[in-house]
Amino acid sequence: MRPLRSLTEEEAAIWSAPIKLQATVTPLSACKTIRRETSWRARDLSAVLDGNRTGPIANLLLRSDGTGLLYPGRTHAFVGEPESGKSWLALLAIVQAIESGGVAILIDFEDDEHSIVARLVALGASSTSIIERFRYLRANDPLEADEELDLTEELSLKPAVVILDGVTEALTLHGWSGDSGADVADFHRRIVRRIADAGPAVVLVDHVVKSGDARGRWATGSQHKLAGLDGAQYVIERRKPWAQGHSGWARITVAKDRPGAVRANLPDLHTVGDLVVTCGPDARVDLEIRPANVTRSAADGGSRPTLIMERCSAYLAANPSGQHSGNAIRAAVHGDDKAIDRALILLGREGFLDLTMVGRARYHHHVKTYSVENDQIE
Repeated sequence: MRPLRSLTEEEAAIWSAPIKLQATVTPLSACKTIRRETSWRARDLSAVLDGNRTGPIANLLLRSDGTGLLYPGRTHAFVGEPESGKSWLALLAIVQAIESGGVAILIDFEDDEHSIVARLVALGASSTSIIERFRYLRANDPLEADEELDLTEELSLKPAVVILDGVTEALTLHGWSGDSGADVADFHRRIVRRIADAGPAVVLVDHVVKSGDARGRWATGSQHKLAGLDGAQYVIERRKPWAQGHSGWARITVAKDRPGAVRANLPDLHTVGDLVVTCGPDARVDLEIRPANVTRSAADGGSRPTLIMERCSAYLAANPSGQHSGNAIRAAVHGDDKAIDRALILLGREGFLDLTMVGRARYHHHVKTYSVENDQIE
């Protein structure tokens, strides 16, 4: 082993000399803070306070009087029992969008393109509108844990409406539970919200709980399904079944309306109206959302169903030569049977129809036309 040599006097002096460090100290006030991008920042409210605070406007899925039910850029839900009409209502939103020149997307978790296209055609959508302005996605595989939803191509078309039909099936596909608030929140964050942020009105089609007593406003599963919506939730309840050649209707009520613009147009703040389904023998289906029946007090203190009165009068005026029994009128006119019976009584009292008796049968005959617009009787 090679022995260590001793330091020379010059080397020893260098190593033993004190070390002098020079540092430049920057005042704290001159330091720049680097802040990462995050939503946890105070927002500039000047744009909100500039005097142009109109708020969201529901201008999609129009009722017969022009009242809209869907807000662009917001999330909604149609809930109801099986065959209640909720999917038909969603398809009506699609047809209205594409036939007016807009684009609509359906993300389907439980049906197929053959059934959907057949329904769109039955509702009067043209082949050109379907090919050019409708996009159908059949989602059969789940997103991976770290995978982002990529609908860049579809959303670049600027759709007006995006329907997600089959919420329970969508949750099951991803291994999420509808009873778990965390899972429902993930569904909204990873899928629903990403679509709505691109601008369209998003509609989730879901089921209600089976128990009528426990139903309330809820779809099946977690209350977070309702809490996660920033648009409106509608409950669809079938009142008269329909099938090919047999017409029917369903009642639509609003269970939640966060912006409040829809409720503001409802006399009772609750009843949106009736989804009237007219089925022809040739598979044609006409859908119309009509305002709910307006009921006022009559002179005798009872109800005054003015819209039903108008419908009964219009039916009799269109068929002046026939003898129309109460059963025939109830079968032909849309509305509750009790309201129709009440309307016929008032129309008779006020001279809009004549009543004749043949045995025990009562027959109604047109005299003059009644209209809600010209109704002056309180």
